[in-house]
Amino acid sequence: MKKVLSILLAVSLVFGMTFVMSACGDNSAETEQNEFLPEALRAVTAEMISDLEGTAWQIAGGMIDGVEMEQEDLDALLEAAGGAIQYIFTDDANIQMATSLNTLDGTYTLESENTIVHMVFPEIEYYGIFSIIGEQTVFMIADPNQAGSALYLTQVEEG
Repeated sequence: MKKVLSILLAVSLVFGMTFVMSACGDNSAETEQNEFLPEALRAVTAEMISDLEGTAWQIAGGMIDGVEMEQEDLDALLEAAGGAIQYIFTDDANIQMATSLNTLDGTYTLESENTIVHMVFPEIEYYGIFSIIGEQTVFMIADPNQAGSALYLTQVEEG
C-alpha cells in the first residue's frame, strides 16, 4: 500500500512540474538562500541557465519524501503516464508537459539570476534547477507544496 501511495504521489508531482537547462563552466550558485524554492532543491548547487528554447527533458528518476525512487517505482510512474513523460520548452516563455496520454501547456520564467526555472501550468506551479551530476546535466523539479519530493530529468537527445 505504501508503494502504491508513493507512486500516486509521484504521478501527482509529474502532472504539475517543469524547469531549465544549464550552461557549462563554473556558473553554479548555491540555492539555499532562495526560501521560495521547494525544500527538495534548496541544498543542490544550481547551474546558470542558458537558452532552453527547443529543448526537451524526460523523467529519469526522483525522490519521494526524501527517499530515492527505485527502478520499479519509476517504471510504474511511466506506465501510469502511458510510457513517457517529457517537459518541452517550446519557446522562450512557454513549456509543455507531455505524456503519452496527455499534454498540458504552461509558461515559465527564469529567476534568481537565471539559476531557477519557475513553471506555471493551470492550477499548478513548479520550480526547477539544473545541476551537474558526474558529467550529466540533470534538471530537478519540485512542487513547493510537496516537501522532500522531486523529479529528475535528463535531456532528450535529438536523433
